[in-house]
Amino acid sequence: MILFERFEASKIRRFISRYGKPHDVKRAVLNDYNEPTGDYYYLCTLFGVYHEASYKHLIDNTTDDGTFIRSSIEPMFLCMVDENSSNVKVDDLIEINGKDMVVVKVKDINNSGFAYDISLRYIDYGSESRV
Repeated sequence: MILFERFEASKIRRFISRYGKPHDVKRAVLNDYNEPTGDYYYLCTLFGVYHEASYKHLIDNTTDDGTFIRSSIEPMFLCMVDENSSNVKVDDLIEINGKDMVVVKVKDINNSGFAYDISLRYIDYGSESRV
């Protein structure tokens, strides 16, 4: 089993080194009461791959149409575990392709300690960008 985990880690490391790009991570500035002030400061740069996971959900409809199956897309960021990625927390911002995304969850793949899959959520500022 250990050989398989090393093989998987090697595949992920090669994938990230080939297709990965650097992305800046920002964290909200907090006031004396631990409330966000609306400003952000640079935290670190993560090197990884942006990807989207698709999930299917069953939604019951009470009309004559029956049950609908809808899929939702969740943006994610795959990176290796290092000093920078270990500092990323929920509610941090990652800028990917000019769009700000909020970190929703940081998941250690297979609890192995070699790669994180970070779940993200899009931010819609309307017509102006705040960061």
